[in-house]
Amino acid sequence: MKITGEMTVRYNGDLPDVISKDWKSQWKEYGKLSPKQKKERIEWAKKLLDLMPDETPKEKSDPRVKQVISSFVEVCQDIRGFKPEINWGVDTRMVKSKLQNYTPEQLRDLFKWYLGHEHCEKLGASLKTTLSTYVINRWLNDNRSGISI
Repeated sequence: MKITGEMTVRYNGDLPDVISKDWKSQWKEYGKLSPKQKKERIEWAKKLLDLMPDETPKEKSDPRVKQVISSFVEVCQDIRGFKPEINWGVDTRMVKSKLQNYTPEQLRDLFKWYLGHEHCEKLGASLKTTLSTYVINRWLNDNRSGISI
């Protein structure tokens, strides 16, 4: 978007009320400015546009995340006999954060431990619960003391 000379704004009646009111108020404010103030505002807008990046770089997704989530679904089907619901937004973020400290193989061991443990009966078989701090600390404690289920 380039701004040259005087700003022109066309009002589209199809816009939602919130946007329409905002544009109307801005247009009224702009109309009250002196020519010098309008020129200063246009220069300021041009500088802002020059500073803005053309495109925001997208993060490449980690293929291990989908692998871990699929692993959870597979283990849950084997041990519990049903396919769990996955909340992709929350679960993906949790898996990403846990992959910083644990390998996919360790997380698969955690899934097997938790889904076969009595805690799963009480807390439920969700990926979010399985990756919670409480469950991971219990798993680490049981693995440290050599207890296996």
